[in-house]
Amino acid sequence: MVFDNFIYSFCESGICIDGYNGIGGFVDIPDEINGKKITEIGREAFRGRKDIYGVKFPKYIETIGDYAFCECRALKEADIGGNLKEAGGHVFYNARSIKKMTLPGKVQFIGDGFVKNCEELKNITILTDGELSSQIVWLLNDISQKFCLSLINQKAMLIFPEYDYEYIANAPAMRFITVTHGSGVEYRKAIEKDGINFDTYDEAFSMAVREEADDMLTEIAVMRLMHPYSLKEIYFETYKNFISRNIGYVIRYAAKKEGIEILEMIDKNNIFTEDNMKSALDASSHIKRADFSAYLMDIKFKKFGRKKKVFEL
Repeated sequence: MVFDNFIYSFCESGICIDGYNGIGGFVDIPDEINGKKITEIGREAFRGRKDIYGVKFPKYIETIGDYAFCECRALKEADIGGNLKEAGGHVFYNARSIKKMTLPGKVQFIGDGFVKNCEELKNITILTDGELSSQIVWLLNDISQKFCLSLINQKAMLIFPEYDYEYIANAPAMRFITVTHGSGVEYRKAIEKDGINFDTYDEAFSMAVREEADDMLTEIAVMRLMHPYSLKEIYFETYKNFISRNIGYVIRYAAKKEGIEILEMIDKNNIFTEDNMKSALDASSHIKRADFSAYLMDIKFKKFGRKKKVFEL
């Protein structure tokens, strides 16, 4: 059967979308067809549609079949919503442009290769009351590239650095030794079935300082203070001290993100000092951000006052 270019069939829970013969671009999948809820997207329903860059998922969607969006190489975002229960294997395999994804925290099943070869996937939002299903835990741990995890209910945002494996041959023992690179593995230990262990996450920063570049450390520290859910005082001081010591780098990072709110966060947490203010102003002048310089000068005068000039007679 066909409805508005959607090929569909009836399933136990409602309607299943089996295919699509419309034009590409943005595909708006309806929530219902003739009063019946669309609850499934079938196996290979949109496979190979390289002309689709966006999809609105039905709000009642519970199941997505194997390879449903495989090779949809122009697809940039997948906001699947909060009702998904099962997702088959290789659903987004080779969807190489996808950057954002929203999933419920209690998905009951996710097949192998769900986001395989989705190297651009850097923003993952989880709809959760705190708990994560074992399938979400597995999925997040399996993503080796850097990503930002958003927990909507907790208003938390966390940066997870990338990691990599290297297999080193041990010829005499006739076996391979697995060596991991990057602090990402340590950070992923914080992803637990009961939810994110924020203490484990924050403890990993000491390892990250030894292994990660300044830009990654800056992003982790800034994001944690911008969204300080369940942040203990000891770790708050660690992030605060890092930002204070690297204030020039942080100002340049804020400029890249167009983030005057980052300066507001630094000010709110009393990270600016007389000692680091000069470095902050120097950084803002080099990146030629008049708005940053004006904001910093205003903070300087309010917090530390104007120094009186002394004239010798």
